[in-house]
Amino acid sequence: MEWHEIIGQTGIGLILGDLGKGKSALGYYLLETLGKHYNKPKFVYGLPKEKIHLVPRDIKPIYDLDFPEGSIVLIDESYLHLNSRSSMKSQNKFINKLMGLVRQKRILCIYISPTSRRLDIGVVSAVQFLIIKKPSLLAVKFDRTQLRGILEDVLRKFKRIPEEEQKKNAYVISSNKEGFLTNPLPHFWSEELSCVFSGVKITEEAEPPQEAGDIEVPKGKINLKCSSCNKNNELQYPEKCKHCGGFIASKPVFKRLSEEKIKFSF
Repeated sequence: MEWHEIIGQTGIGLILGDLGKGKSALGYYLLETLGKHYNKPKFVYGLPKEKIHLVPRDIKPIYDLDFPEGSIVLIDESYLHLNSRSSMKSQNKFINKLMGLVRQKRILCIYISPTSRRLDIGVVSAVQFLIIKKPSLLAVKFDRTQLRGILEDVLRKFKRIPEEEQKKNAYVISSNKEGFLTNPLPHFWSEELSCVFSGVKITEEAEPPQEAGDIEVPKGKINLKCSSCNKNNELQYPEKCKHCGGFIASKPVFKRLSEEKIKFSF
């Protein structure tokens, strides 16, 4: 059984497994091998810009979720971009739309994560093939209930393999085949690439809270109706009703309404 017999030219796959068991090496091997086999342009999503020199020139980094048509895309440490706790973020919404269009756009996506629980459910439910490197016992117990039985079975099968051979093997499940496959390292593999986020800042910068005095209110007027006296207020900066003194809208709210040119009634 060969990798291209399990993984077709289009679709979505997920690589799971314990830390340090070779998930990233496998992902880059598939990117290299399947890209060549299917003659597809190769991309890595979210590769830190300071680490681009670690991959060959024919593997391009991309930072736009609108993946190129006809491509193969690797998303390593995908929970950083498609976290299960951020289901309403724009990237999660977009990727859920893309899931249904990979065949039409001829895209092959491979996601990598230590556990499916950390990923958006839209990614997990859309996979056409699942690749499992040896999982840890705790990861199996805390993973999604839908996959727990599969992971428990795969862990038992890994334990039958000599320990020195376990890292060279991956258990593959597709719509019509399953079993162990070996995965050599990609020819450009390095220890630095295995720790590609080392030294890279991954925390999101918190936006400082805006004070009303720091916001520039655009010129112009907007009609706002007071909920207390039901009278209109056509003012440039209506915090309070000019008729009864009741609160209408804060400065930041008024700025947004003015920019969107909306007539709004409270």
